[in-house]
Order: sequence, then structure tokens, then C-alpha cells
Amino acid sequence: MGKVLFFGNGLNLLSQNLSWKTLLSNVQAKDEAGLAVHDGLNLVDVPYPLQYDYILLSSDFRKKVQDVKDSTGWKKVVEDRQMNLKKAIIDEMKDFKSNFIYDQLSNLPFDAYLTTNYDHVLDESLTAMGFQSVVGDKSEMNYNIRRKRCLQKDSILKTIYPVHGDVDSPRSIVIGYNHYCGTVAKVSDYLKGIYKWKEGKVGEQKISSMLDRLQNNDGEIFSWIDHIFMSDVYIVGLGLDYSEIDLWWLLDRRQRMLRGDGVMKQNKIVYFLIKDSKELQPQEKAKVGLLDRLGVQCRFTSITPTNSKEYMLAYQEIVDMIAKEF
Repeated sequence: MGKVLFFGNGLNLLSQNLSWKTLLSNVQAKDEAGLAVHDGLNLVDVPYPLQYDYILLSSDFRKKVQDVKDSTGWKKVVEDRQMNLKKAIIDEMKDFKSNFIYDQLSNLPFDAYLTTNYDHVLDESLTAMGFQSVVGDKSEMNYNIRRKRCLQKDSILKTIYPVHGDVDSPRSIVIGYNHYCGTVAKVSDYLKGIYKWKEGKVGEQKISSMLDRLQNNDGEIFSWIDHIFMSDVYIVGLGLDYSEIDLWWLLDRRQRMLRGDGVMKQNKIVYFLIKDSKELQPQEKAKVGLLDRLGVQCRFTSITPTNSKEYMLAYQEIVDMIAKEF
């Protein structure tokens, strides 16, 4: 069975790149769409998708929408506003840098990389290793079911699936609840076998349902979704915030399919926590318990890091644990 890495912004924090909290705070402060949103509300406990929606639906923006006389004009105002905000988010990422852990993970023989990050930091590590960008798939405009970047060195191909969007395509960035729910609908269609797409001269493409494919040992990969069911998945540096409803829904659907639909061949999903298991806080214990119910194995580091050096050591410990799986 193949092996894939699923990583999030935790790897970026090792390079002192921005956290999501800081990034959204910066976007709200600057609001590059030119609309004032400084009303003093503290959004620290608000889920990130709603923080984005709050910025999007500022009072000045609502007033501007009210002045539009027809639905076509209203739609354009909304789309322009969303595009400006997403470009502002991308601009905050322009200085993101790679680090030693990225390099270590790049050296492991994963079959693919899945990430919720929009940036191309992993690509930097691979490029430094001699990989060159080759044709991927950026045919989707708004969603990321099949979107992928590919880099190659000699006969080795590295495939990266930006499951929540790519900086090169601002419209693809998944951040507000409207986009998250749309993603869930697309993923659901894919699992049911009713998702369709066009592919060059071949024309319209369609695949069987995930259940049929698993029962018939059809392991061909068309999407990052396939890896969640068909490959061993190692999750690193991904907080799995409860607002990421597409990921939680997919894990739930996978478990229901494996438990209730008689699928015999099972992959494993391993979630790494940067924490000593004896020092888990109540909310962390709850998440571990939920993941266990969803068929996800949780593994822990031997230390609970408190500074940048200890975080680097903890991530190196995870790299070493994963390396033993190959």
C-alpha cells in the first residue's frame, strides 16, 4: 500500500512563518480591498472561516452591496471583494520559507503529498534537491478535487495536492464556510461516483463510487480523496481544527464505509501530535478520542515543546518515526 504525507501550517511555523491567527489579523488590519473593518471586536475564539466571513461582510461592504441595483452587479461586487481578500491572504505568504524538517520529509519516498497550505514551500525544498516542475492539473477554477502540482527528477515524480487551494489560483482558496460547504458537496459527489470532469480530447470523465472501487480493488488515483481511502496517510503539522468540516466529514465517511459497508482492505491514517501523551489537556484528549472513534491512530512525541529549538527536535522525532515505516 502506498504512503502519503498530509501536512499543515505547523511545518511553516518552524520557520517563523505566520500563524493563521496572525495572518488573518494582518489582513483585517490592512484590508487591502480598501474597506474599514476596525470595530474593535475580539475574534480570537471565532472559527477561522467565520473570521474570514466577518472580514468579507464588513459594514462598508454591506453598504456598497445595497447600492447595487441588479443581481449581476451584486454578484460582481461580491466576487471582487472575495478576490481582493484572497489576494491579501496570498500576499501575507510571499515570504514563507522552507526549513530542515521540510527537507527531511522531502527526502522520504512518499507516493504523494497532501496539504491544507496554499503556499509552495515544499516545492522550494524539492527544487533545491534538483526537482523541476512538470505538468500537473490546474484545470479546476474554484475547487481542488483533482488539483495537483508535480515535480520530477530523473524517474522520480513528486505529486503535491493542495486540498484547500493554491496561491497560483486565488479563486481556489478554501477559507470561508461557503467554500468549505461547497467542498463537502464536491467530495460527496466524488465518493458517490457522480462527480464528472472534462479531460482534453478524451472528453467527459466519470469514475465509479468509492465503495465499488474499494470492493473491486480499483486503486487508480485521480484525486487526493483516493489517498484517504487507498494509501497509508501520515498527518504532520496539521491542527485539524474543527472548522475544517471537509476533513472531519471525510474521516467520518471513511469510517462508516469501512465499518458498515464490508470493505476488507483497509489503509491506516496516523495523526502525530507535538505533545507528550501524559500532558494532554482536556480538549486535546477529546480530539484524540474523536480521532480514535474515526479509525485514526494517534502518536505522540516524547516531549511537549515550549520553544523553537524543542519544536524542531519534536518534529525531527516525528520524521524518524515515519522513516521507520518505509
